[in-house]
Amino acid sequence: MKNISYKDYVIEAPLRKEGVEWSYNYSYNANDQESPRVLLLGDSICNGYQPHVRKVLEHRVNVSYWISSFCVTRERYFRMLEMVLEENRYDLVLFNHGAHCNNELSLWADAYRSAARFIKDKLNGVKMGFVYCAPTRLDGINERSIKLNAVAADLAAEYGDTVIDLWTPFAELGQGDDVFIDNFHFARPRQEEMGRIVANAVCEILGISEDGDVVQVGNEHGPSGAIK
Repeated sequence: MKNISYKDYVIEAPLRKEGVEWSYNYSYNANDQESPRVLLLGDSICNGYQPHVRKVLEHRVNVSYWISSFCVTRERYFRMLEMVLEENRYDLVLFNHGAHCNNELSLWADAYRSAARFIKDKLNGVKMGFVYCAPTRLDGINERSIKLNAVAADLAAEYGDTVIDLWTPFAELGQGDDVFIDNFHFARPRQEEMGRIVANAVCEILGISEDGDVVQVGNEHGPSGAIK
């Protein structure tokens, strides 16, 4: 890990907060710094599928995640990202953070590219997966997400990394109550499907085809903290 500062990567942009801002992160098996570890960066959609990713990868890969409403155009986004990156050794980082786009698309795109570069620089060229924004029930948001996903695709091509497509398979399902529980969030079976897609991508990127020696050590703290 390189000793560089997030401050050199922040893109100057207007400060635009949402009505409610939130941010939290978990690292499972935090004391295991030898087994493979993936870091999921995202929002509430990521929060929906992360436990299912963890379940599929239970004996293969440790999972850390940071989810937040902060837009990548915020200085505080980079400050907190630096903290998360310094917390563990990661073999793979999956990067989204497009759904909460609180500035002009051009500013967001510049900040998104800068955040990806910061991750790469900080973690010595770590492997990354660029995760597409998932569809919603709102046409205006979907039109924007298509443009955000195009930026992610360009970055994946630039770095020779992987795109993880959460747009196409779920856009094809329509907008019924069997898909969504509100305008943005998915029903439990769809979250499980997302988790399998993401977990399978992790295994493919890391070249892991079968269960390994990872032993999940849980406790009673936090969501699904205890694994029997």
